[in-house]
Amino acid sequence: MLKLFNYLFTSSDFIPHGHCYLWKPGLVWLHILSDALTAVAYYSIPITLFYFVRQRRDLPFDWVFLLFAGFIIACGTTHLMEIWTLWHPTYWLSGAIKVFTATISVFTALQLVPLVPQALALPSPAQLEFANQQLQTQIAERLRVEQELRKYQDNLEELVTLRSHELIQTNVQLQQEIEEHRRTEISLVQEITERKRLEQQREALLAREQSARQQAEAANRVKDQFLAILSHELRTPLNPILGWVNLLKTRSFDSATTTKALTIIERNAKLQIQLIDDLLDVSRIIHHKLTLEISDVDLAAVIAAAVETMDWAASAKAIQIQIQLDPNVSPISGDFNRLQQVVGNLLSNAIKFTPSGGEVKVCLKQDSCCVQISVSDTGIGISPDFIPYIFEYFRQADSSTTRKFGGLGLGLAIARNLVELHGGTVAVESPGEGNGATFTVKLPLVPASLLVNHQ
Repeated sequence: MLKLFNYLFTSSDFIPHGHCYLWKPGLVWLHILSDALTAVAYYSIPITLFYFVRQRRDLPFDWVFLLFAGFIIACGTTHLMEIWTLWHPTYWLSGAIKVFTATISVFTALQLVPLVPQALALPSPAQLEFANQQLQTQIAERLRVEQELRKYQDNLEELVTLRSHELIQTNVQLQQEIEEHRRTEISLVQEITERKRLEQQREALLAREQSARQQAEAANRVKDQFLAILSHELRTPLNPILGWVNLLKTRSFDSATTTKALTIIERNAKLQIQLIDDLLDVSRIIHHKLTLEISDVDLAAVIAAAVETMDWAASAKAIQIQIQLDPNVSPISGDFNRLQQVVGNLLSNAIKFTPSGGEVKVCLKQDSCCVQISVSDTGIGISPDFIPYIFEYFRQADSSTTRKFGGLGLGLAIARNLVELHGGTVAVESPGEGNGATFTVKLPLVPASLLVNHQ
């Protein structure tokens, strides 16, 4: 870029243009004055054009004036260069300015060619004057029409005022009639709504009465069934007791038979006591009088005591009891005897519904927040429909279950309440009938003081 700049402004290789005029003063001044005046004229014309375009911003072809101004300025610059080169032979710069002047001149000429038809299409002053006269005629006609319209409008407004007054009176009458109809409709709706409300209340009362009757009938059936079961279950251990007592009173037996008789009497007496204790526990739970003796409890010892208590029942059916204990289980706060009762009830339930030669598994493990005891069996399983009711009082799958396996249906309900008193939960899972069941007890790891406060 610097090289090009130096090239344009280099004059060492040339001689000034004044040498062509032999430096004759008259001839030199002739060219200086003529070129200077021409340049001044060329520079003044664009100024006039710029001013004209700025004042007449509505010109349709204002850019043409700007093009003319551009090439006229370029022409004026070439005349100034003629004066400059008289003493300074920068002919390359002079030629470059002429090239620029030629370029903008040719471009302007080319732009004028398509512009001529458009310029010719512009209306002439005579045409504009004729159009203006027509416009004035139309304006006069419009004013006349507006006066006529104003007169008709006045008449129309008077007519509208009259009709509006009539409409207002009619509207007032209609509003009165509508208001009367509305009051009538509101009264009808209120009456219908009240009737429907009373009907719904009657239906709701009827439904509640039917539901209460069904519940009462179901409760009566459960009560009658429970009383029948209770009578049977209380008599069941008494029969062998009374039978052996009468035999011992009327006959003499050897020591082995006597021991067997006393064992049977003792076992049935304990069974009788267990039935009575279950009934008492239910009464205490219902009346919120069951209390816990809280201490630190080793659940492994609880499970061992419960298994020892139920070992005879398992041995009688050749059922194996497998025990899996996590040695890292921490002691919990609770009632040792009541927790043994919970595990014992679950074991009793598992042994009762497991066929001879089956298997019962007891597991103990601990996670971050609780201790978990699970009792699984390979017994008859539980129907999915009965699982939601299995922890309710006096509930067994059907009456045939009671006849076949015995029991009052209290053990699981008591176990659930005892677990909840310890702040825990008990749940059951069964794949279905014939596939066994698993009861899971979860007890929280809380200090004894917190559990006492909870109670």
